[in-house]
Amino acid sequence: MWDAGTGQLLSQYIEHEKRAWSVDISLSDPKMFASGSDDGSVKVWNINEVCFFICIFFILFCPLPVT
Repeated sequence: MWDAGTGQLLSQYIEHEKRAWSVDISLSDPKMFASGSDDGSVKVWNINEVCFFICIFFILFCPLPVT
C-alpha cells in the first residue's frame, strides 16, 4: 500500500496467489480494505494486521464461449 500523496510504500500484503488488481477501502471503517486478485479471491484486511482475516473464492463460469 502506497501513500497517494508521496508515492512512499507504507506496507506490503503478500497473500494472493496471483496479481491483485483492485483494492477498496471501507467507508465505514477506514482501517479495513478488500483486495481482488487474478487467483479468483477477494481478501478482507485490517491495516493493523499482517494477514488477511476473511477470504472469499469465486468460481468463474461462463456458459457461452467468449468470441
